[in-house]
Amino acid sequence: MEKLLSERQAAALLGISTRHLFGLRKRGEVPYVRLGGRVLYSPEALQRWIEQRLQAAERAEEAQGAAGRVPSRGAKQAANESTDARGGRNE
Repeated sequence: MEKLLSERQAAALLGISTRHLFGLRKRGEVPYVRLGGRVLYSPEALQRWIEQRLQAAERAEEAQGAAGRVPSRGAKQAANESTDARGGRNE
């Protein structure tokens, strides 16, 4: 059986504050168990949770790339500079 982590230990493992971990738990975003009034975290469940979040972020990036990226400010500015005040192109 794996050793379960306290809230402080789990927060340290994740590199976040205990307050942030508390908020994640209250919103139901992070896996935990209650035993005898204590809130405990499984290191393996936390690892799976992190991997799921990373995969979701990768899918979101891929979807954004497939939908086409928004031109950067530099590209917009260059396009605007190539047009004169009357709306004609500067060449």
